[in-house]
Amino acid sequence: MSFPLPPELTLDILSHLTVPSIQTLCSVSRAWHALIRTHEAAIYRALALREFSVPPRITTFDELKDSKILSSRSLAASTDWKSFCATRHRTELAWLGKAASSVTSHSEAGRHVHRIKVDEKRGFIVTTGTPLFPGLRVTEMESGSLLWSLSGIHVARYAHCEYDEGYIIFNRQYPSNDKEVWRFLEDPNTIPDPGFALNAPPDAAQLNASASAPGRFIPWGVIRPPGPNIHAFRFVYPTLAAASDTSIYIWDLPSGALLQAINITEDIGAVCYVEISKQPPGEGGLVFVCGIDALCAFSRESGQRVLKIPSSMDSYGSRTYAFDPVLERRGAGCREDAVLKPQRLVHHWAAASDAIVLDRFVAAHVSECGSHLVALLSSSRLVIIPFLPSDNQRGDDSSRNSP
Repeated sequence: MSFPLPPELTLDILSHLTVPSIQTLCSVSRAWHALIRTHEAAIYRALALREFSVPPRITTFDELKDSKILSSRSLAASTDWKSFCATRHRTELAWLGKAASSVTSHSEAGRHVHRIKVDEKRGFIVTTGTPLFPGLRVTEMESGSLLWSLSGIHVARYAHCEYDEGYIIFNRQYPSNDKEVWRFLEDPNTIPDPGFALNAPPDAAQLNASASAPGRFIPWGVIRPPGPNIHAFRFVYPTLAAASDTSIYIWDLPSGALLQAINITEDIGAVCYVEISKQPPGEGGLVFVCGIDALCAFSRESGQRVLKIPSSMDSYGSRTYAFDPVLERRGAGCREDAVLKPQRLVHHWAAASDAIVLDRFVAAHVSECGSHLVALLSSSRLVIIPFLPSDNQRGDDSSRNSP
């Protein structure tokens, strides 16, 4: 069998097929089977770039394994581009409830977990506990064993915990306004120079805790906010943001340097959550604060409020979605042995309403590109704001009150 198109064009078309379609095409004829087998690496690499977020700079599967872009755990069952794509496809089906999935228990993480963070690349879980099981624990994902821990004497009860790129930040026991920072050692035999945050070095209490808790984490520093009553903090490497009811403070965490203080000029009620985008001040960086009465966004460049969304609105847009209660009960379309069973969303058109409801924003997260925002209200309503306008697009309209 001869193919009417040039080989390079045929291969380009094949790279746009899904894993099942390529597998089916192999069974159509010997000619198709031979063509796909001959160019298997190129076809499945193109599929990995298009469907599974592999960067174009990765040219071989060995490069992918060495790059540390994905965890060794996620690559354990893969030996080449073909098996990688097949494994990722099965994982996607499991998330959709269309393939078998299972639950792994990590008992060493603690019986009463308050906060949890996962580092899949390095293969461990970070948890803080409740007063029934206080402290901070780091557990290996593969073996389930305890890697490192700090006692409840040192870690605040119900401690909030942030983690990114090897840095752990949490509320210390005394004084509770301070945030303690520990850093993971990639190489246990090499301590980075200078070995601590120059502008916020460890104090005696942290060093004493380190002496009683040796391991792969070293004391990096203590962040002491200039103002009292810090209610929330968020870490997006390398930037730490913390907020009280009146101020937002921003640090460069590796050095411990305080970069910026922004006054919260709006009356948004008690602050319960803060979020910060990856973008720096000159590139449209924003910091978001959730209060009882409203969610506000502030420009890191100007310090001005650029977005305000009241929490009392009955409707936040013309398009609303809700879970289908009938299909939710049936688990329609999902396998019996699937742990994850996604539910179908039903679209509704929402009429404009001036009604006022009692609600409050409890969390907000911005996309890595800084363009899209999702915010959660205590009533379980989720507000999605795609394509946030940039500072230049906002102009002088700083009184924007709805998404």
